[in-house]
Amino acid sequence: MIDNEVPGARSMPAAQRARRKAALLNAIAPEPAPARRWRRLLAPVAGVAVVLATGGAVAYLADREPEQREVIRCYGVAELSSDGFTEMARAVPSGESGKQEFRDPVAACADLFRQGFLRAGDKQLHAETDPSAAHEVPPLSACVLKSGEIAVFPAAGEVCRALGLPRLAE
Repeated sequence: MIDNEVPGARSMPAAQRARRKAALLNAIAPEPAPARRWRRLLAPVAGVAVVLATGGAVAYLADREPEQREVIRCYGVAELSSDGFTEMARAVPSGESGKQEFRDPVAACADLFRQGFLRAGDKQLHAETDPSAAHEVPPLSACVLKSGEIAVFPAAGEVCRALGLPRLAE
């Protein structure tokens, strides 16, 4: 014989009922553990940090004004080194005061290549040149060093970015 009657309510201690209710609610919508909360916060914070760092790098490598224009460096090779450049400064004419700035640092360095004092791919300054010969002038790019000085390299395109330097603002 099958009994279709539902049994009556049984008494259960209040503490046991509270534990079962908490277990059931936790199974339906578990509260995040402290580690999970930390991971949930870490992803957005890391994302914001990456965006800010990338923006900072792009801003740093964008065009930049030099801190001074009185002295420039002309490099014979497209690399940062302590011995591969020639430093140029403009003389102040007699009777004048103030600083003499380079208006076009690329043209100034191009003159050194044209005269043969600098040669692309060669770090040294050549004192012996033939003034009647016109030497090849490579494509030149002007960058700003971390010190704020202007540096001109014998390379075209993204040489400044490749060296981790901003381009000289025009």
